[in-house]
Amino acid sequence: MPKLSDDEMLKLYKDMLFVRTLDHMIVSYQRQGRVYTYPPNYGQEAIGVAAGAVLRYEDWLVPAFRELGAWLAKGATMKDVFMFNMGFEEGTKFPDAHHMLPSSVPIASQLLHSRDRVRNQIPEEGRGGYGVRRRRRNIGGRLPRGA
Repeated sequence: MPKLSDDEMLKLYKDMLFVRTLDHMIVSYQRQGRVYTYPPNYGQEAIGVAAGAVLRYEDWLVPAFRELGAWLAKGATMKDVFMFNMGFEEGTKFPDAHHMLPSSVPIASQLLHSRDRVRNQIPEEGRGGYGVRRRRRNIGGRLPRGA
């Protein structure tokens, strides 16, 4: 277990409590029809907050669902979270979050396994690097301009 001071432990606890409170609020809005697809984070607060606590400023965050704590730790605001989950395009920008991509919500991806095995076996985080490597191989080991 890492050595954490009492103040650090208290901050992590408060962050988990904040994530749970925000999660309850968003779920309530979803049930009222004011928010669209939202995967509840209930019971997942600790892992999201812990992942966010160890992220450095220069690290990239490619979130999946139930990582609300990491979103907030990376710099996303409550407004960003609501804008994203309410379907506004502005909600995918995260102006205060450095190196953070919007969450990907695959729907019915289990139906694609037999048709496109390679794409579905590579995690989303690695697809960008895989694509760059494949593109380099196809054009003789160097990237074209603007790529």
